[in-house]
Amino acid sequence: NSLDNWIFSWLWNLTELNLDSNNIDSIESWSFSGLSNLEYLNLDGNNLSILENWYFNWLWRLIYLYLQSNEISSIESWSFSWLWNLTELDLGYNNISSIESWDFSWLRNLRTLYLNSNEITTIESWDFDYLNSLISLGLDDNNIESLESWAFIWLNNLQILSLLDNGMKNIESGSFIWLDNLWYLYLASNSIKSVESWDFVWLDNLQTLHLYDNWIENIESGSFIWLDSLNDLNLNRNRLCVCNLPVSIVNLIDTINWWT
Repeated sequence: NSLDNWIFSWLWNLTELNLDSNNIDSIESWSFSGLSNLEYLNLDGNNLSILENWYFNWLWRLIYLYLQSNEISSIESWSFSWLWNLTELDLGYNNISSIESWDFSWLRNLRTLYLNSNEITTIESWDFDYLNSLISLGLDDNNIESLESWAFIWLNNLQILSLLDNGMKNIESGSFIWLDNLWYLYLASNSIKSVESWDFVWLDNLQTLHLYDNWIENIESGSFIWLDSLNDLNLNRNRLCVCNLPVSIVNLIDTINWWT
């Protein structure tokens, strides 16, 4: 089913449009013409497979766009080119396997991006390089087995980063470098085996770090030395023996909320 041209053309005052679960598989280039005041668009639960360049033409006042639970595997480079004011984008539960830097290059005001439950395997340092306003990034339930150094270097305003349930085995030193404003980091339900001394370097403002449900057997001395603001550390259901932890780690028990 396709959204025909001009279908909403007389609805100038419309601010919210819900098209959830309608079996829509394509959108014509003038489908949203006339909706110059639209701020909220919900297309969850449809059958879109490619976000083509003209899909969101004319929606320059749009703030919230929901595309969860479609079949999206590809995003064309001009798909979001009209969405200058978009602040929240949900692309969860689709078939996206890779991210290109130009996918989100128009979204300079985006603050929340959900990419949960896709098929993403790697994060490159330039994937999010235009998203300087981003506050919250959700990457749960993908296939990201490792994080490269500098993976999120351009996201200097990011406060919440979630990477739950990815099968992640290791963190490269410097993966979280320059995330000076990060408050919450969720790395639970992965396959991480060890925490090394440079894994969380420069996270001066981090308050919450969740590493539960991993395979962690070893934590190097100094691993958390950079985390001056940390008050919630969750290491439940790992393979740690407190008797093998460095003294510097054991001493944290008295200063933060510690879960093992």
